[in-house]
Amino acid sequence: ENSISHGLASRVWRFVRYSNAMYGRKLRAEELPFLQQLPKKLQDDLKVEVYGPIVLHHPVFQGCHQVAPNAIKKILRKGVTEVTLKSGQELRAIYEEKATTSKKHAHRCEVKRLLFVIFGTLEYHCDDSEDHEAKVVQGEWALEGALWLENPTIEGRFIAAAGGCDLLLLSAEVFLNVAKENHELLARLKKYANLFTQLYNDEREALFQDLDGDVLVNDPATIDELASACFLGATDERSSRQLLEALLHEANNEQDSDDNEEKEPDSPDNGRRNTHTGASCGNRPASPTSISRTRTS
Repeated sequence: ENSISHGLASRVWRFVRYSNAMYGRKLRAEELPFLQQLPKKLQDDLKVEVYGPIVLHHPVFQGCHQVAPNAIKKILRKGVTEVTLKSGQELRAIYEEKATTSKKHAHRCEVKRLLFVIFGTLEYHCDDSEDHEAKVVQGEWALEGALWLENPTIEGRFIAAAGGCDLLLLSAEVFLNVAKENHELLARLKKYANLFTQLYNDEREALFQDLDGDVLVNDPATIDELASACFLGATDERSSRQLLEALLHEANNEQDSDDNEEKEPDSPDNGRRNTHTGASCGNRPASPTSISRTRTS
C-alpha cells in the first residue's frame, strides 16, 4: 500500500524477529495491528490459546481447568490484559490508590489483579529504597491474594528490573464472577480460599516476628500442595491446619515427628500486621454464595 519494496519489508520483519528472539520476548498482540481487525470470536480464541499456557502455570488454574474448562476459557476471554514495562517503570495497573492522609501509608493501594510474568523480572520494593524485597521472574506469579482477600492492600511497589518485563494481569472481579457460575468449582475454590487465607496469615506473622517468611506468598511448591488438597482430596486424613503447618515446617526444614499428630484446626489470629507491607489481616467466615475472603486494611 505504501510502495515498500519486498526486500525492505523482509529486512524489517527479520529485525523484529531477531530483536525479540535475542531478548527472549514474544510479539504482543498490540504489536500486530491486523489482529485487531479479526472478528471478536477469533480474537477470544487466540487469547485462550496464547494466554492459557501462562495462566495454567498456577496449580489452582490447572485444577479449575480439570473441573470446569469452559470457566477458564471465559476468564481468559474476559479477564486478562497484557502489559509491557520498561526498565525501572512502576506497575500501576494492578491496583487503585486508597485515599490516606498518613505519610506512613502514602503508598497504600488496593490490589485488583493477579499478575503473571511472561518475560523479564519484576521487583517488589517495600519502600522508596533501591533494594528490592522480592522478585518475580518469568513463569512466576504474584498478588494471588487479590482473588481471595477482601480489600487486599500493599504499601510496596512493583518495578521492572533491567531489560523491562512483559506481564499478564488477571482481573479478580472477572475470576470471582465466573467462579460463582459453577457450583462444583465454587465449592473447591472456597476450600482453597480458606487454606490460602491461613497460609497468608501465617506468613504475615512470620514476617512480623522478623522470621523467614514469604513476602509475596507465591512459593510454587506450597501453592501446589494447597491446590492438590482441594482438587485431588489430599486432606482426607489431615485437617487443613495440619497441612499448612506441615508445609511451613518443610519450607523451614524444621519438621519433626510431632507435626503429624492429629489435632483440631485452630482459627487464624486476627489483627496480624506485616511490617513489610503494612497489611492487617483478619478472617471472616465463608458465606454460602461467595468465596471466603480475608478482610485487610
